[in-house]
Amino acid sequence: MNVVAQPLTYEEFMGVIQARIEALDVAYSALEPACGLTGGHLGKLMGVARTKMIGLQSLLKLLEGVGYRIHLVEHLTLDATKDELDRDYKARTYRREKGRLRKQLSPAIITAAARQYGAMGKGKPKTFRISPSQLTRKQRKAARARWYGQAKPTKQHVGVSNA
Repeated sequence: MNVVAQPLTYEEFMGVIQARIEALDVAYSALEPACGLTGGHLGKLMGVARTKMIGLQSLLKLLEGVGYRIHLVEHLTLDATKDELDRDYKARTYRREKGRLRKQLSPAIITAAARQYGAMGKGKPKTFRISPSQLTRKQRKAARARWYGQAKPTKQHVGVSNA
């Protein structure tokens, strides 16, 4: 087994395959049937414009057609970052599950919960839960407290004048 290259990016990987095709001195149109790819597919993957990215099925067919195989080898320097990768995976899984649970709540359940919340009197703004006269009284007290620096009156002082 001969190690041909160790590409680290997609561009490097595609460059290795391109070099192999050039070394074989074969045209895309002749290689496509040998690889089991449709006509014009290699031009979209390997051409100047590169209108397509290579997928798993195309990759395996192309590698077989040019006489390459992929061997997965454990990278020993990644052992130190294994905990970081595990942490990142758990965080991504948690976010995904949280979104799934949110989507599983049916509109009927959400509506029922909203009705119960509204029945407790907490679903409406304060302006709709008290009468207009009560609201005016509270607003005047708050204004006096702001203007004259008085503490907000408590319930026992309601209705008692300072005169």
